[in-house]
Amino acid sequence: LSSCNAGYYQVLKVADRTRSLFTIEDTVCFYEFRRGGMGSAFKLTGSYILAGNLIEPGEKLNALANHNNPAVRRRLAENPGTPAETLAQLARDENNEVRAALSWNASVQMEILARLCRDEDVNVRLALTDNVDLPPELLEILAADENPYVQYHARRTLELRGTEPR
Repeated sequence: LSSCNAGYYQVLKVADRTRSLFTIEDTVCFYEFRRGGMGSAFKLTGSYILAGNLIEPGEKLNALANHNNPAVRRRLAENPGTPAETLAQLARDENNEVRAALSWNASVQMEILARLCRDEDVNVRLALTDNVDLPPELLEILAADENPYVQYHARRTLELRGTEPR
């Protein structure tokens, strides 16, 4: 592993197989991975990194709620530092992965979690069943879900907490 700072850039090089380039302003990250001659590359904007920043001012995070990349919005939904009004907006996001990401955010308000328990997408409801900190009354709603997989996982989570499903 070698590292060097050159002006605005830090370049990391690992055995000539992985390169990473980061701007200090955190505007663009570029990763390139090469495995056995096959290469794949993707761009990850600084918005993704910003969305996960716990100490970023709320107004900057609020602006990311309308980002065109669902991965940025998902990351924002996971961030416990995201303002409450932004979390409420993300609970209505068109992307089910963004809504599901709210399941594990300790800052999400109870009424949002209750709404997500009745989400049209089974994956959102299923994500909630893995949250052992979800209030028992919401786990009870999920234990009575129309989907047997959601029911099973909600009941399992209730049992792990020592609460019997009704």
